[in-house]
Amino acid sequence: MDIDFIKNILPILLKGSVMTVELTVITIILGSILGILLALLRLSNNLVLKYVSNFYTWIFRGTPLLLQLFFFYYGLPFIGIELTPFTAAVIGLALNCGAYMSEIIRGGIQSIDQGQFEAAKALGFSYTQTMKRIILPQTFKVIIPPVGNEFISILKDTSLVSTIAMV
Repeated sequence: MDIDFIKNILPILLKGSVMTVELTVITIILGSILGILLALLRLSNNLVLKYVSNFYTWIFRGTPLLLQLFFFYYGLPFIGIELTPFTAAVIGLALNCGAYMSEIIRGGIQSIDQGQFEAAKALGFSYTQTMKRIILPQTFKVIIPPVGNEFISILKDTSLVSTIAMV
C-alpha cells in the first residue's frame, strides 16, 4: 500500500464514519421516542389506537428498510414532497427503528410484574404516574440488551442510505 493512497482515503473514511455515527444516534433517539409512544398506544384500552399502532408496526417491520428508504426519497417527489438524502435517511431509519423499538418497549412493559400496577393503583397513582414513576424505569433496565441489538442493527443499516444518493 502506498502512503499517498492512505493520506487521500483517510479523510473520506473519517467523514463517512462521522456521518454513520450521526445517523445512528439521531435514528436511535427519534426511534426510541416513537417506540415509547407506539408501545403505550399498543397497550391502551382504546381499540382504534391499538389497531393503528399494530398496523404501523406491521407495515414498518414487514417491509424491507431499503424499500422504505426508496419510498421516502424517490416516491414522495411524485406527490410533491422532495426530501434531501439526509432527511429521507433520517425519516426512513427513524420510522423503521420506531416500529422495532415499540415491540422492544412493549415487551419490556409486559414483563413487569402485574403486582407493580396493582401497588401503584393502591397508592392512588394515575395511569400516567404509574408509567412514569414505576413501570418505565423498571422497563428500561429490562430492555437494555435488545436496545443494544437494535443500535447495532441501525449502525449496520445506515449503509443502505448510500442507495438514495447519500454519500
